[in-house]
Amino acid sequence: YLLLLLLSTFAWGLSALFTDNLLIGLIVFSGITIAGVLGEVWTSVVLNSHIESHHRATALSTLSFLIQIPYVLIVVAFGALIEGGGVSLFYGLAAGFLFLGALLFYRAEKLSKKHN
Repeated sequence: YLLLLLLSTFAWGLSALFTDNLLIGLIVFSGITIAGVLGEVWTSVVLNSHIESHHRATALSTLSFLIQIPYVLIVVAFGALIEGGGVSLFYGLAAGFLFLGALLFYRAEKLSKKHN
């Protein structure tokens, strides 16, 4: 449920960026930052508890690499949208994908618990 909460926070944050209110921007930025830190702590705990010590460094390095791939893709897409004047479209698509990801994760969790 923590991952669902984190994804929802990111999605809410991106959708709230449509406003020009500085206070809302600060709240959104703070929420996204806190969710990101909590996500890092959560993944570290999960990896450390499920990976044997002699494989742990490789697993943490691989996770770090995998986390950076979406960042690179988003930066490229964001740059192209800024040049075309589609920043609002970018935020809307990103929020939509995050909401979809949260819903799919929630559904997978329910199915997993149902089968166990």
